[in-house]
Amino acid sequence: MNYYYIDPSASTNGTGTQDSPYNTWGVLGTLNPSFPFSILVKRGTVERGNFNYSTLRNLVSSSSESSVISSYGTGAWPTLIQDSGSDQVLHLALRNTVIAGINFCTNEVSQSSDLVGISAYPNTDGSDTNVFLTKCQFTSFPYTMISQYCKGLSLYANRDVNQPANKIGVTDSLFNYLSRGVQILGNYNVPSTQDPTTNVGDRYRSNGAVIDSCSFTNMRDDGAILNRCTSPDSAGTDTTNAMVSKISNCTYSSFRTNTAASDNYTQAASVAFWMVYSNKCIIEYCTVSGSYAARMDRMAFDFDIMTWDCVIRYCYSHNNAGGIVLFISNADGDGSESQPSGTSNTEWFVNRRWGQGNNVIHDCISFNDGVTRSAAASGLWMSKVRLFGYASNCEMRNVTVIDTLSSSRHCYIQQYPKFTSSDNVTSLEFNAVNFKFRYLTNTDIIRGDTDTSVQGLIKFTGCNLFSDALGENGFSIPSYADGGSNTQVDPKFEFIPKSSPSSFDSAKLIKMMASSTVTAGYSS
Repeated sequence: MNYYYIDPSASTNGTGTQDSPYNTWGVLGTLNPSFPFSILVKRGTVERGNFNYSTLRNLVSSSSESSVISSYGTGAWPTLIQDSGSDQVLHLALRNTVIAGINFCTNEVSQSSDLVGISAYPNTDGSDTNVFLTKCQFTSFPYTMISQYCKGLSLYANRDVNQPANKIGVTDSLFNYLSRGVQILGNYNVPSTQDPTTNVGDRYRSNGAVIDSCSFTNMRDDGAILNRCTSPDSAGTDTTNAMVSKISNCTYSSFRTNTAASDNYTQAASVAFWMVYSNKCIIEYCTVSGSYAARMDRMAFDFDIMTWDCVIRYCYSHNNAGGIVLFISNADGDGSESQPSGTSNTEWFVNRRWGQGNNVIHDCISFNDGVTRSAAASGLWMSKVRLFGYASNCEMRNVTVIDTLSSSRHCYIQQYPKFTSSDNVTSLEFNAVNFKFRYLTNTDIIRGDTDTSVQGLIKFTGCNLFSDALGENGFSIPSYADGGSNTQVDPKFEFIPKSSPSSFDSAKLIKMMASSTVTAGYSS
C-alpha cells in the first residue's frame, strides 16, 4: 500500500507524507500515485471548493488490490463543502477503490449540479470494477435552493470502455436535505452485436450495483435509483450473491416544510426507491414514509420504463401521498425504439421488451398510502397503485393494505394502459392482497381509462376487499377484473392503530385473529 496524506488545515503544501501532508484536496488533480494507494485526509478538517477531475485517469487503479480514500487522526470526519453550486464538490474517475468516512455538503445558497460524481472505470477484460462509497454523508441545508434532479451522489459507469462496471455502490451512508439521493447508472453503450430492434438481454448493464443500509431523510424528491443495472437470473431467490443489483435495508422520509420551491419544480415527478431500464433488480427490506403531495407520482416504489423481471419485497410504506407502487412504460420518447408499422404490440413491447414486464411486488405492508381526505376541496381521486403504458404480466402478491383515513374518492388502482384486449395481455394481477379500509364508502375499485378495449388488463385473484363502512360484499368488482376466489369479509385484525406504525417490525404486529377466514395479505 502506498500512502498519501492531506491536511487542509496545514499552512503550507507538503510532500504528502504524514509529517509533511498536502494541504488541499486539489492535489487529486495532479497526484500520480503508485497503486494500490491510500489517500488519507485529516479528521476535523473542512475545505471548500470544486474538485472536478472527471476527465483525468490518474486515480484509475491498475492494481487488483483495493485502493482507499479515507481519513486519519481523531475527531469528526473530513468535510468537503461545495463552493460553486454549478459544479460538483468532488468528481473522480476510479477503479478498485473505496471512499470511506467523508462528509460532502452543498453550499448554503444554491445547487444546480450533482454534489458528488464518481465515474466507475470498467476493466477492458470485463472483470469487476469494485468502486464503493461507505460511511459517508451527503447533506445540504434546509434553505439551500436545489434544482430538480440534482443528486447527492451520481455513481456511474464510464462509457469510454465497452464493458459493464460491475460491483459498484454505496453503503451505510446518510443523505439529508437533498433533492435526490443517489443514482447508480450502468453503461448504456450498445454492444456491436446487439440487435438494435430488440431490448432483450443485459447489454452492458451493471451487475452488483448496490445501495444498502442508507438513510434518506428530509428528501425533497427521489431517494435511490437503479438505472441500467442487472443481476444473475437467480436474483429473485438469492440476494446474497454479490452480483445482485439491489436497494436494500434503506429508509426514506420526506417530512419537510419547505415543499414549495421557487425554481418552478414543484410538479416534477418523484418516487422514493425505483428502478429504470433495468433487469432482475431487487428492492428489499426498505421503509418509505411521508412522500408529500407537492410532487407528481409521490409513490413509495416504482417499476419504471423498460424494467423486466424486477422484484420489490419485504418492504413497509406509510403516509406516502401518491400511493404504494407505480408501473409505467409509456414508450413515448422514453428511450425505447419506435414501434415499426405492422408490428404488433405483443411482439414489440413484450417479446422485444420495449415495454416492461414480469415485475412483482410481494410480501409488503402499506398503511395510509395515497389517502383521500374527506375535507379536500379537490375532486381528485387517489389510489394505492397506478399503471401507465405497456406493462405485461406484472403482479402484486401477498400484500396487506390498510387505510384508516380515506372515506370517498378513493380506489385500489388508477389504470391508463396502452395494451388493448385484442393483445391478450394481463398487465397487472392482484394476487392474495388483503385490502382493509375503515371509512371508505365508494364502491369503485378501478378508475382511469374507461375505454372498454383496455378492460381486462387488470385482474383481482384470491384477494380480500373490505371496508368497515360498507360491510361485507360492499365493493363492486367488475366482471372483467374478477380473476376468481376473491372474498369481501372482515379480516378480523386484532388491533389497528389510528396512525401508522413507525417501523416494519411494528407494522408486522398487526395480525389477524385466529378466527379470521382470510388468508390473503402479508404473512411474516
